[in-house]
Amino acid sequence: MRRRRIFIIALVVLLAPGLFFLISVNRVPNLHVVVVNESGAPVEGATIQPDGIRGTDRAHYSWAESFAVKPWPLTTDKEGVARIPFPRYIVERVRSIELSFGVDHPDYTPQRPFVQVGSPIRSTTPFLQRLQFIYSDFIESAKTEQIVLKRGATIELVAKFEGRSISATNFHAQLVPADGVFDGKFVRDGFQLRSKKVPAGDFMVRAFCEIGGTNHFSELLKLRGVVGETNSVVVDLKLGDSVEGLLSGIDGEVKNGWVNVRVINAGAHLMSWADFAEVRGDGTFSLSGLPAGRLECVALCDGYLSENPPTNRLYSVNPHTFELPGTARVVIPMRKSATASIRVVGPDGKRVERASVGFWPNVRWGEWSSTIFASDFYREPEGWAREDGLAWKARRVKRRFSAKTDQDGRAIILELPPETLEFSVNHPDFELPLDSKGHRNVSMRLVAGETNFSGVQLQTKGSEQRD
Repeated sequence: MRRRRIFIIALVVLLAPGLFFLISVNRVPNLHVVVVNESGAPVEGATIQPDGIRGTDRAHYSWAESFAVKPWPLTTDKEGVARIPFPRYIVERVRSIELSFGVDHPDYTPQRPFVQVGSPIRSTTPFLQRLQFIYSDFIESAKTEQIVLKRGATIELVAKFEGRSISATNFHAQLVPADGVFDGKFVRDGFQLRSKKVPAGDFMVRAFCEIGGTNHFSELLKLRGVVGETNSVVVDLKLGDSVEGLLSGIDGEVKNGWVNVRVINAGAHLMSWADFAEVRGDGTFSLSGLPAGRLECVALCDGYLSENPPTNRLYSVNPHTFELPGTARVVIPMRKSATASIRVVGPDGKRVERASVGFWPNVRWGEWSSTIFASDFYREPEGWAREDGLAWKARRVKRRFSAKTDQDGRAIILELPPETLEFSVNHPDFELPLDSKGHRNVSMRLVAGETNFSGVQLQTKGSEQRD
């Protein structure tokens, strides 16, 4: 009888992970979190905003509204507890293994943790390791992740112009901490911007205001925040820098020309100021109201885009850099863009109509962040008019590097950087085969000033699954 009992117990232990897997495979999983302060007391009313998921392919995906589980915001209860539902699979068989999300509360500095939610099980995972992963997930599913919110330092900022204080409703500030996260929001009180949510440690801050139709700035201050203490700062605003520019190497009149810029101030993290300007027919342009820092510029017009500097060729488009103050005129050399003509056929060799073909050439800003080239034109002060204060959400797109195939199965994409670029093809019924990296992309070399031809054959969806 004793042996029988031991056998039954051992069998249950062995089968439990498998039963857990079978029961949960069709259930929406949840990450259980509890938000507490530094004393361990629960924090009620903290806002949790899911924003990203890492998959078994090691890629970090922006948590899109199109996912099976929406990235809806949550609020912690009296016990500081919240449950974050997430999709078990991101795309195909790519499993969710890590979540990223923001945690915010009026009395504490924000946090943006990355939390493991699953083991990296793939189709190639050996049987015994797969069992270990399933068992590990079974154990972890019962745990609650603790998020600790910390009190911050306080800053009180007053800005003056020509000796007179400016109303807090008329000026703004950028603040970037060396460690942690700042939400960019200030309380406006009379002539003062105030926040008690500055993470402890070093930080950079700069005030700015539009006066007489152009931007004025304080000097960039490097301060240190101490919890329980206040940095009270009075700054003077001065006129921003102006720059004249020229696009060189263009034959004839410049049409549909634009210059996109960032002014970068480097610390442990980057402070960035965004602006852009339209280019005149003779290739000249003007920028004004810029802060001090490293000016980074890229440009485009019909048939051309800016050349890449000779260094740092990791990205499709790299900016030309100048120093402010100290630069009154910039010259941006231009190169001819390329055209891609891609024919798409199905598994039977017949041409596929209305398939979406798209490229995503990246521009590298500050040797740190990247965006899709020509999709990120905005001006920093535009955040003032937004409730969330995020100026980048007001961005304009000057180029779209995608097209649908016509009746002949051909898609033509204009104005591409003349580099080796990847493209994808999307269709309701067909898909590209997986490449050597496990992605559904195709690479092609694009030559400047030419129409470059390529062709791809799609397979029926579901023929193979990426993981």
